[in-house]
Amino acid sequence: TCYVQWLVRNEGCPTCRHPVAGEQQLVRNRPLEAMILRLTIRCPTAKRAKLAPAAAMTVEEIRTELRGLGLRGLQTAGTKADLVPRLVEERSKNAGCPFMGTVGELRASHLGKCDYEPVACPNEGCAASPLRKDVPAHAAECESAPVKCPNCEDSPLRRDVLAHKAKCDRVKVACTHCEIITERRGGGGGGGGFFLGGEPL
Repeated sequence: TCYVQWLVRNEGCPTCRHPVAGEQQLVRNRPLEAMILRLTIRCPTAKRAKLAPAAAMTVEEIRTELRGLGLRGLQTAGTKADLVPRLVEERSKNAGCPFMGTVGELRASHLGKCDYEPVACPNEGCAASPLRKDVPAHAAECESAPVKCPNCEDSPLRRDVLAHKAKCDRVKVACTHCEIITERRGGGGGGGGFFLGGEPL
């Protein structure tokens, strides 16, 4: 809470500046707390960069900002009348959380659920912190995510899939001698050979 942070930096009461030994000596100012909880604020994840109004920018300035937002080629082409709404749209996509409400609403129902809050990837060994809304997309390509092998019961990490496939005993391969399709068992592409009906080929 804010008064605890205040006491870390100061030795007195945040209201009257009277010396206090710790937060235990403070009494909650409930009327003031109620006033604070009714204040209207934006989500902490909202971006607050001061940007020039798109309509007041030159065509080249608009194109430069669009390129900075990742747009290329025909996406940055056109007249100013074409580019202004495009820039407004792209800015809104990159503006962070649109939540605006009271401090009480923010604490009660928004914090901890915000789609724009960075969260740790659930996969062990991954240092990425995608936004909560982007977790499904990240999980679909995370190199530390376990991926079930379609041939056996193993679940190698995504970054190890190719190495696993190269040695998986249950992969269907063609015998180098007779071209019969069977499972690789123990060979791993090396000298272990193939097994058919329990007998090595």
